[in-house]
Amino acid sequence: MATVEAVAVTEPAVRTDEVSAEAAPASQADSAAPPRPRVARPKPEVVIREFKEDDQQVLYDMWVEGFEETIMEGALAYQRKPLTRMLVVTCVVIAAACRLLGYLGALPSLGLAFGITFAYFAFPPLMFNYSMRKMKQMFKNSDMHDIQKNWASHSNRAFWVAQVGDKVVGATGLHLGPKDYPGLSADKADVKDNDAFIFRMTTSRTLRRSGVGSKLLTAAEELARAKGFRRVQLITAFPPAIHFYHKNGYNTIKKLPFGSLTGACMEKLL
Repeated sequence: MATVEAVAVTEPAVRTDEVSAEAAPASQADSAAPPRPRVARPKPEVVIREFKEDDQQVLYDMWVEGFEETIMEGALAYQRKPLTRMLVVTCVVIAAACRLLGYLGALPSLGLAFGITFAYFAFPPLMFNYSMRKMKQMFKNSDMHDIQKNWASHSNRAFWVAQVGDKVVGATGLHLGPKDYPGLSADKADVKDNDAFIFRMTTSRTLRRSGVGSKLLTAAEELARAKGFRRVQLITAFPPAIHFYHKNGYNTIKKLPFGSLTGACMEKLL
């Protein structure tokens, strides 16, 4: 039987400067390589359907969460105002000056500066909690408390639900004149009896920018067009929502004050 002799193979010695010289171009090429293109996240398959009574609690909670976002955005808007920041800085400077001039001791000066700074950062959550307490009664009396009665069964209203898989992820309502809806006061929107109006648009936070809102808008606009309406209006005070509606062809026809936020009455011609 033939035997195989074991042969030790030794690699030839390579000088260090030769290795570095050979490796340098590769490293430079790697650094000059273009960044990998981002892989677009696939959009979920969104189904738009009519409202079912089982959707009530999920949609009510989602709508309240959207309201909470708007209220918090309003509280933060107060904090971001240049006048508010200037006032805080001025108060801190005055406290430091009083300390340097001997009008206040070290401890009172530090306490005053700390108190002003704390108030600045604590204001948004405090304002949010105060506003939410005031809004609780409004939530209870809202038409969203009984969607079946106030929307799905109403003769001149429609309500759609967005669903991904078995999960409800959004909804919107459409009011088809006449203007008997309580939210359509004359000081907010110039609504005619032949105008359609979008209300209660809400989407899940986890699925925004995934086409849910756009598909809900399309469903509302198609029904309004089929019913002979030529203009759709809506009102919002949430800054990201204003941007969203602009992207979908809506124009601001009137700016509306909502506390520290500037809301908008918007329209789209069908």
